[in-house]
Amino acid sequence: MPHFGARPARHSVCAVRALEALAAGRSTRALGVMDTSVPGLSNSASLYSPVQTFIATLLGGPAAGGWTLSANFRATSRRRSSVIALVGGVIFSFLLAVVALKFSSRLARHADPRIVHLGYSTVVLAIAHGYFGTLARSHVASSGAKKSWWRVAGIALLGLALIRSTRALDDRYASHARILALDLCGD
Repeated sequence: MPHFGARPARHSVCAVRALEALAAGRSTRALGVMDTSVPGLSNSASLYSPVQTFIATLLGGPAAGGWTLSANFRATSRRRSSVIALVGGVIFSFLLAVVALKFSSRLARHADPRIVHLGYSTVVLAIAHGYFGTLARSHVASSGAKKSWWRVAGIALLGLALIRSTRALDDRYASHARILALDLCGD
C-alpha cells in the first residue's frame, strides 16, 4: 500500500530489543538464546514471594515469617542475613508470647490481637518486598521457580503449633502459680 509523506514508524519492540542486544554485546538475533537468569540466583533455586511470606507470617506468627525470609536469603547466598531473619523471627515470637502472657488481661481490654498480628505481618511484608519483591518477579519471569503454596501452608501450621504450645505451657504454669499463691496466702 503506497503512503505519502513520512515512513510508518517501526514498532517500539525493535528499539527495545536493539538496546538489550547492545547491552548484552550481541545482535538482536542472538537474543533468543541469551541467558536471562537473575544474577546471583540459579534458575533451579526457588523463592518465596512477598505475599507468600505475608500469609505465612499472618497465619503462623513471626517465626514462620522469619523462616520464609531466611530461606530466601539462603537462596540468594546471604548466609548472615538468613541466620538473622530466622533467629529474629524466633526471638520476636518468644517476646510476643511473653508480653501476651504477662499482660493478657490488660491487652484484651485495650488492643485487638488481630491488629497486632496484622501489624507485624505487614512489617514482614515490607521487609520481604524490599529485599525480594523485584528479585522474585524477575526470577519467575526468567523461568525460575516460586516456592509452593503447600509449603507456605506447612510453615504456617508449624508456626501455629509453636504459638499453641506456648499457650499450653502458660496454662500449665499459670495453674501452678495459682496453687503456689494460694499456699503462700494460707487459703
